[in-house]
Amino acid sequence: MLIMMAALAKVEGNAEFSRPYLPLLARWAAYLRDHGVDPVNQLCTDDFAGHMARNANLSAKTCVALGAYAQLLAALGDAKGSGEWRTVAEQSAATWMKLAAGGEVSVLAFGAPESSQGWSQKYNLVWDRVLGLALFPAALMEGEMAWYLKQLKPFGLPLDSRA
Repeated sequence: MLIMMAALAKVEGNAEFSRPYLPLLARWAAYLRDHGVDPVNQLCTDDFAGHMARNANLSAKTCVALGAYAQLLAALGDAKGSGEWRTVAEQSAATWMKLAAGGEVSVLAFGAPESSQGWSQKYNLVWDRVLGLALFPAALMEGEMAWYLKQLKPFGLPLDSRA
């Protein structure tokens, strides 16, 4: 929801529609700050493979959502709040970069044994670029894309390496 609200504000050139929802948005941002960078065992978009703890793609979504919230606050004229949440987003992205480092491509899940780490599409990173957040370096995106191109199958790119 945080990403969607920021995207809508960017497209509309105005974030006033979000003002009545700020208390709820703040609550969601606080939850993500406290629990989203290293998510617990839960379903995600790739739920065909079941629950997964420490999902790197969900964590990436958290980082982007926190940046989106900061951007939304800036659009509403809250420079102080925006700056504070931007710092949280940047710190979250830096943590993600360390936890997700996996050689040629970022890992599927943080802390998995080396032999079972696997990989997944980090499709949630697209919002970093769409919203112009620049939380993640271009080199990361380029490395991910190079890896994905090597993984293509007859019907496209698998969401992850589990099946």
